[in-house]
Amino acid sequence: MMNLESHEIPFSFEQPEAIQTPLLSLLQRIEQTELSMPGSIQGSVAQHVLVIDAVDSRARYIERVLFMARYRPVLVPKALDAFTLFLRGGYNPLAVIVGQDEANERFFLQRLLTQIEQRYDRKVPLIRLLVKQGPPSALRSQRTVPIPPRPGSSRGNSDSFHAISPAISLIRPQEPHGMPVQSSPILTPPSPSTPEPLFPQQMPFVTTDAMQLGTQEAAPLFTPSAPIPSRSGFENSQQLPQPKQIQPLSLEGQDLGRYRVRTLIGANVYQTYDRLRERDIALKAYQTNAIPYAMMEGQLEESNIFELEAELLDPLKHPHILPVLNTGKSYISGVPFIYKTMPLCAEGSLKQWLWQRGENRMFSSQEILPILLQLADALQFVHNRQVTYQNFKLSNLLLRGQAESLDKMHILLADFAITQDGSFFSHSADAYPYIAPERWLGQTSPASDQYGLAAIIYELLTGRPLFQGTSEQTLKHLHMNMQPQPPSAFNPMVPAYVNSVLLKALAKDPQDRFPNVMAFAKTFQQYCSV
Repeated sequence: MMNLESHEIPFSFEQPEAIQTPLLSLLQRIEQTELSMPGSIQGSVAQHVLVIDAVDSRARYIERVLFMARYRPVLVPKALDAFTLFLRGGYNPLAVIVGQDEANERFFLQRLLTQIEQRYDRKVPLIRLLVKQGPPSALRSQRTVPIPPRPGSSRGNSDSFHAISPAISLIRPQEPHGMPVQSSPILTPPSPSTPEPLFPQQMPFVTTDAMQLGTQEAAPLFTPSAPIPSRSGFENSQQLPQPKQIQPLSLEGQDLGRYRVRTLIGANVYQTYDRLRERDIALKAYQTNAIPYAMMEGQLEESNIFELEAELLDPLKHPHILPVLNTGKSYISGVPFIYKTMPLCAEGSLKQWLWQRGENRMFSSQEILPILLQLADALQFVHNRQVTYQNFKLSNLLLRGQAESLDKMHILLADFAITQDGSFFSHSADAYPYIAPERWLGQTSPASDQYGLAAIIYELLTGRPLFQGTSEQTLKHLHMNMQPQPPSAFNPMVPAYVNSVLLKALAKDPQDRFPNVMAFAKTFQQYCSV
C-alpha cells in the first residue's frame, strides 16, 4: 500500500469501552497536527471520520463513540462502498478507521486514499482495529458507558446532543432493562350503544394550545403502560436466528368479528364494512407470525402494537390526526392477526394524489402554506403533550375528502410511532428522505418532527426529495453531513426569504432549528409572499 500514516488500536468485544480513550486521544492528535499545517482543514475535515467495518455491532458502537465526542462518523461496510460514496459526492475525512484487513478490501481502500490525497492534497491517517477474539454478542449487554467531551473542543453546536443523550449505550438505541415506566390507562373499546364520531370536531388551523411557543427542549415523552417491542433484534440480525419465511394470508372477503373485509387499498390496509356501525372503515392488519423479526422480538401476542398506538392517541383528539377507532386480535384459518380500525380516507394519501398529477410537479409557497399550517398545528398539539410523530412519509399523510388543489386539502397524520424514546426507526425507502440527522443515531425530540415536516415542504416546493439516493446508508450520510441546496435552485418561484426559513428548519443540529414547529410554520407564512 502507498506510504501513509498508519495506527493500530486494540478492540475487544468483551470490553469495547477500552477503545474510547486511545481512539479519541489519537483523533485529537491528528486534528491538532492538521490544524497546525498550512492550508488548515478547519471547518471541512475535522468533523468527519470514515469507519469501514462490516461487523455492524462494532461499527455502531464506534459510531456512537465518535458522535458523542462531537465528530461526524460516516459508516460503510466495505471499502468499495466508501470509494463509491466518495466518487458520488466527495468527502474529506479526518481519518479512516478500518475494522478488518481483508485482501480484497485493500485495492479499493488504496484507491480511496489516493483519490482523497489527489483532490485535497493531504494524506489521510489510517487507523486499524486489532480485534481480539471474542463473541460479537458481547456487544449486546446493556451496560452504559459515559463518553467524555473532547478537551479543548470549541464546537458550539454539539452540546445539544449531550443534552439529549449524556451517555453512550452499547446497544443503539434500546433503553436499559428495568427502567421504570409511567402508568397510563389502557384504551377501552367504545360501547356498542354509543357510536363514536369518526373525526374530532373541526377547528381552525392555529389553536390557542398550538400557539404556546416555548423552546423545544427535550421533555419526558409518552411511555406506554405495556412493554414496547424492541429494535435490538434488527441491529443484531446477523447474530440472531431468523424465523422461517411465512406466506402472508390475504384478508379479502374474510370476517374478523363484526368486520367484513372487502378490498386491499394499501399496505396491509383494507376497505372494510363495520356491521355494527353500518359504515365503511379502514382496517389495518398484521399477520403476527409473518411480521418482520425486529418487531416480533417484543412478543406482540402479549403487547399488541396497535393497542399501544391506540393508548398513545386516545388523549390526542385533533382534526388533523387520524384516530384509531378499535383494536383487536383474531384468527383466520388458524393464522393469528392483530388489527386496528380507522376512519376510511377514500381519497387515499398525498403520495397517491401527487402521483396522479405528476410526481415531479412543483408548487408555490402559497399553495403549500395551508398544508404546512395544518400539519404544524397537529404536531405542536402533540408536542405540547410530550408526544412526537417520527413517521413522516407521503403515504402517511391522508386526505379527508376530495381536493383538486393543495390549498383545498384536509390532511391527516397517520401511523404515529408507538415508542417515544428514539428507538422507533422505519426501515423503509419511503421514510428515508424525511429522517432527521439525530434520529439516525437513535435520538428524537420535537425538533426531529420539525425537520421531517420541513423535508416534506421542501419536496412539494422543488418536486424532488431533500436528498436523493437508493440505500439507507447513502441517505444517512447525506442527512448527517451534506447541506441541501436552497429550494429556489430548483423552483425559481420560491422567495429568497423562504429559502432561509426552510434551511433553518433543516439544520443538522436540532438546536439550530426553530424553537418549535409552529414557529417554523408562522415564519414561513410571514415570508412566503415576500
